[in-house]
Amino acid sequence: SGAVASLGIRPENIALCDADTGQINGSVAVCEYLGSEQFAYIDCGFDEMVTVRVAPDEAVPVGSVVGLSFDREKLYTFDGDGARL
Repeated sequence: SGAVASLGIRPENIALCDADTGQINGSVAVCEYLGSEQFAYIDCGFDEMVTVRVAPDEAVPVGSVVGLSFDREKLYTFDGDGARL
């Protein structure tokens, strides 16, 4: 088909920011603290949560609304069959 079906980006290439200051907003659903790092799972209304890697000492309250800022140079595009474009 050739049409872009999805975008992908690694969790370390997304930054949390104040709501309405990033490319999209979402609600913090879960925070997973792993000692040297922390992952926040953000519900942006997509089929899957957006995973963001954050510093282990950063406060990310569950239920808070945050903005997400993407490093556009690190975005990947995929076609309808999942092949990288």
